[in-house]
Amino acid sequence: MKTFNSVNELLDFAIGEEEKAAQFYTDLASKTNRSGTQDLFHQFSREEMGHKARLLEIKNGKQFDHAAGKILDLKLAEYLVDVPASPQLNYQEALILAMKREKAAFRIPNCATLYWAWPRKKPSTNSASKWSMMTKF
Repeated sequence: MKTFNSVNELLDFAIGEEEKAAQFYTDLASKTNRSGTQDLFHQFSREEMGHKARLLEIKNGKQFDHAAGKILDLKLAEYLVDVPASPQLNYQEALILAMKREKAAFRIPNCATLYWAWPRKKPSTNSASKWSMMTKF
């Protein structure tokens, strides 16, 4: 279980995870010979880099603007069979793989929301234990 003692530790972890995800999709794109699937993997990689950029903005003090309404979770990923990563994935399998990975990664950005739910000043060292309790993985 990973514990974070500060907002910056959490953000650094999340930024690293976005970099890994982008590289994962870039690697799959370079290994597949299916053009539609290759394009999809490149698109996923760009999305992950966009997530990284947004997290860097938050780390640098930009206000976190979350979605205005609640995001509806249709729980589709829960009903799909896991698909192993492979250059031979077809378009549907690539979508399933991405859905499963995004579901697993969803908790990290939600923790960034906790930061903005606190008072507008950054948590002090005294609140590190509270932060740690809220962000255990």
